[in-house]
Amino acid sequence: MHVRPDSPAVGPVAGLRWEPFKTLRHDCPRSLRQHGMLVPGDLEQRVQRAFANQSVLMVGDSTMKQKAQKLASLLSGRPVNDDSIFTGCGGRPGVCHVHYSSMSAVQWCKAMLAPQPTASYPEALNRSEQVSVVVWNLNGLHQLHLGAVRRPGFSGVGSNDSAWPLYFDLLRRCQESVTTWYTHAVQVYTLTNHACSQRWYGRYAGESERMKEGSPLSPAYWMQLNEIGTASIRFAEIQAVPPRHVLDSFTDGMCNCTHDGRHYHTDVDGWWMVQLMAKLEA
Repeated sequence: MHVRPDSPAVGPVAGLRWEPFKTLRHDCPRSLRQHGMLVPGDLEQRVQRAFANQSVLMVGDSTMKQKAQKLASLLSGRPVNDDSIFTGCGGRPGVCHVHYSSMSAVQWCKAMLAPQPTASYPEALNRSEQVSVVVWNLNGLHQLHLGAVRRPGFSGVGSNDSAWPLYFDLLRRCQESVTTWYTHAVQVYTLTNHACSQRWYGRYAGESERMKEGSPLSPAYWMQLNEIGTASIRFAEIQAVPPRHVLDSFTDGMCNCTHDGRHYHTDVDGWWMVQLMAKLEA
């Protein structure tokens, strides 16, 4: 799909530049090679061996759903068509993904923190003793904004001006709850994707530049939807989650692999999968 840079509202969110797929096909592989992110040709076989009989719970935003679809597709040996590919809910082997449209990671955390958490859990989360791997993020991109142009689609944490300390506190408490709730599982927290603001245009580009010129003394400055904001979110994640549980998203310097500045090419997720397997084997 090719959309001129001066097109009005395109894609799911107005203000994003969608580059031609042809350009991405050429530039993204080059960036992957430059960063040493070479996905092995036998990735599917490796994944099937590593995750045989594993029940993998994945919770988070749309970037986590993209990773869950990649993993489920590799395990099944068939392309992703719809959410029916997620076969691991209820403690069964496979991938169980809880998407933010049905139960956000923030709600998931708050459910675990409740006095009787199982009362508000869907079946997929009730059987915590049967989950062998938990991979999650806390919807960091949803906390970021571009002033009046883009407000957080789902915050659940706090206002724009106070979201960072509240986000950090909830993340810290949620990490503790994951450790308590999923005592038999390997826990992996995936850092928020880096933003690539050079993919914005129009109002997004203008507002992004305006906020960069704002005062660092303003709390809103550190929660803007661009590289500054994702750096702030990632700093909170690194501080709140023990290093042994942290896995990078491998999106730094990968602007050639994103159409919208937030979601990255499936080969980036393939490299993330390689590193996930390495962490599970460590």
